Amino acid sequence: MKQLSFSRIFGTFGIAALSCITMQAASTFNFDNDAVGTNTQFTDTSNGISATFLSPGDPGGFSIQPSIFQALSGNALGDPGSAGTQGLSLEIDFNTNLSALSLVFATADFGTASPLTLTAYEGSSQKNSVSATGIVPANFTFPEGELAISGLFNRVVISSPAPDFAIDNVAAVAAPEPSTLLLGLSLSVMGLIPLRRRFFAKRYASALLSVVALSVLSVTAKAVTPVFPLPASSVSTVPANGDVNPYGVAYVPTNVPAGVLQKGDVLVSNFNNAENLQGTGTTIVRISQSGAQSLFYQSPVVGLSAALGILSNGMVIVGNLPTADGTSATARAGSVQIIDRNGHLLGSLISVTLVDGPWGLAVHENGNGTAQLFISNVLSGTVVRFNLSYDAGGETIALSSAVTIGSGFTHRGDPAALELGPSGLAYDAAHDILYVASSADNAVYALNGAGAATTSLGTGTLVFQDVVHLHGPLDLVLTPTGHLLVANSDGSNVDPNQPSELVEFTTAGAFVAQFSVDPNNGGAFGLNMFNVGWGTVRVAAVDDNANLLRLWTTVLQ
Repeated sequence: MKQLSFSRIFGTFGIAALSCITMQAASTFNFDNDAVGTNTQFTDTSNGISATFLSPGDPGGFSIQPSIFQALSGNALGDPGSAGTQGLSLEIDFNTNLSALSLVFATADFGTASPLTLTAYEGSSQKNSVSATGIVPANFTFPEGELAISGLFNRVVISSPAPDFAIDNVAAVAAPEPSTLLLGLSLSVMGLIPLRRRFFAKRYASALLSVVALSVLSVTAKAVTPVFPLPASSVSTVPANGDVNPYGVAYVPTNVPAGVLQKGDVLVSNFNNAENLQGTGTTIVRISQSGAQSLFYQSPVVGLSAALGILSNGMVIVGNLPTADGTSATARAGSVQIIDRNGHLLGSLISVTLVDGPWGLAVHENGNGTAQLFISNVLSGTVVRFNLSYDAGGETIALSSAVTIGSGFTHRGDPAALELGPSGLAYDAAHDILYVASSADNAVYALNGAGAATTSLGTGTLVFQDVVHLHGPLDLVLTPTGHLLVANSDGSNVDPNQPSELVEFTTAGAFVAQFSVDPNNGGAFGLNMFNVGWGTVRVAAVDDNANLLRLWTTVLQ
């Protein structure tokens, strides 16, 4: 009896079997059409296949997040979600049997990379399991990799010993119809001698499934954001009209609706005009992620201050403290303007008792179309909470109520700084504490219960007063690790050996570190931070001396 070689059988009949399987189109789940902030459990459908993503930590175990990775582009699905739980597994249930699946992943490892394991099930029966460990791409922070699995399954579970992980580009291939698969396999083994039939059929079916897995990876790859050009590290804040003295800094949220503002943009308000007269600037400039600068808003009123913030619907809030000649003698109460995401004025908050030189700002959104807006008034030494309601489209906003929650802060006019008093604000929503930077007495105070207070809390509790490291603190940021960053304006207690310092403290008042944004005094004013996720933050601070916005990305471990 003549024996046929495996290569001959593959050459004669393998094409038929291969075409039967690879004709099944891959369905790719890349999360780019899901809204940022969407939490598990949810279901997506692609090319007729539905996938339900869920975890033991639901609701909110995993969430859709903007990617901070190389291979995972656009949006990715990662933990922790809104529930804040780490160390979770992720399950994906499919509405049909699959023959192959692939995905790209990243793990939250700062040292040795942890493996990611992908286990396939048909119902409750485990069918296959694969693991892989990622590598850190050049100019990126976290290990990234890819996994592919084959077999017959309708559910997968993804797990890792890393505290968090993220996935993207989940490419699923539906299992062929049974009749088609049997036909292909019968053709492929036809003519084999009986003793070898089972061996070759098993090997050949395995080879076909491997080909399917490889084809998924090659066909469904998503465009990767290029490394270059790298984002600018400093950008001019001077617009065409020549405004100078940048004060406020605000990051555009990731879920802002379509408009002029784009996620990751930074807005900067200018306090002085081209003649460098304090309290006469009228512009807000927009800095894109690529470092391009453009005019976002031209204000009808002058003296745009460091009281600058942005709501998730794209509404921009900015305070102004106007002067007639650049001196504190002519300083006036000003207002708080509300601007839409396209740079159009919607309205203003004006009150002789509640708005009196808005100098600093903090916003807390409740997630239900309402927010708490905290404003520090440098001319009266007060802090006010405005309760707002607004639409998701960013077109309408209403004031529900307002209350003075802080009072009695030291304040005074100054020939160099213009005004000293309550300035930067940072709100800790988890503990309902509003931190207040006081530039007049080089201190930081805490207003406990600021979000619920119905009367004034006075100056609250003194957190720390440090004449060595604080020099007219103007702006204030609360980091994801719970520390406070302070921008020293050098408006008081000037130290030529510590010019234009950004200073880090614990909320207990312990000094941690400092960093100078300019070699001369008077350069550190506005400051803000954007939490990218997984310990990665972007920091933006103005250098008032050079009229620049300086930008950094760092990892908090």
